[in-house]
Amino acid sequence: MTMYKLLVTTSLVCLFMLPYVSVPAAPVQCPGEDGLVFDENIPVKEEFEFIDEQPELPKASDFKLISYYPMSNACGERWALVTLLNTSPGTSSINATGLVALFSDGSKRTARNFEERVAGKARHTQSVYFGKSKFPIIKIITRLK
Repeated sequence: MTMYKLLVTTSLVCLFMLPYVSVPAAPVQCPGEDGLVFDENIPVKEEFEFIDEQPELPKASDFKLISYYPMSNACGERWALVTLLNTSPGTSSINATGLVALFSDGSKRTARNFEERVAGKARHTQSVYFGKSKFPIIKIITRLK
């Protein structure tokens, strides 16, 4: 049985619980949840040989990958700052299945909520979200038609 003691002071009422009962705090937000930092780059000369369980990804498109810089935060969100070149002379579209991240466990993930139209022969840079993972992004992949 828990006993309660009521302490009344001038215009202040305080309730004390005896014995002390531990109450779990509200879930703590992940520190740095909104703050992304650039991950250290993997040396370009490295080639990784994972078993490819999704050889159909990425889907072929008119877009060539120019550069990418993986980013993450303490919560495990995985992003990349990606620059693409539309190799077609006309306006082309690329969607989530045309841009894939390879993670250090060998898994692939498509970009989340990603679709862009880019003018012919133009470059386009954008931050792209690939979901949460405890494994870092080691490579971004596109495939030309």
